[in-house]
Amino acid sequence: MRDPYQHLSKMYLQRVFDYNQKTGGFTWKTKLQGEINPFTGKELSVGYLIRFNKQYAGKEAFTSNQRGYKVCSLHGEQLLAHRVAYKIVYGTLGADKHVDHINGNKSDNRIVNLRLVTQEDNLIAFHRGNVGHLEHRTYE
Repeated sequence: MRDPYQHLSKMYLQRVFDYNQKTGGFTWKTKLQGEINPFTGKELSVGYLIRFNKQYAGKEAFTSNQRGYKVCSLHGEQLLAHRVAYKIVYGTLGADKHVDHINGNKSDNRIVNLRLVTQEDNLIAFHRGNVGHLEHRTYE
């Protein structure tokens, strides 16, 4: 399975999204001429930049999917808001780690509600109702 996050640096995500750590909300930033698609390495066309900025710049970037997670599409790749938020703030996700919503609310992407855990711990939290059961087992 392809991991789109490996192509997205903290700096690139900060250039694309305005992330409010207190509310967990994201808005699209204006795209600039010369911007490169991180998945293809190709420069974005001027026509694309004009259309994107007119339609999306300054607007909410993520919407809820059927499972309750906030998602968006970036150059054809689906991204999850909680993973983007964590990477914007901390710069890395860790290959074998998951970003967990501490309070169990999948749409609450405030940085204080997110923590890095192992897959095993994430499953334990999910089966126990997720709310605070792993407070002392977080990983950086």
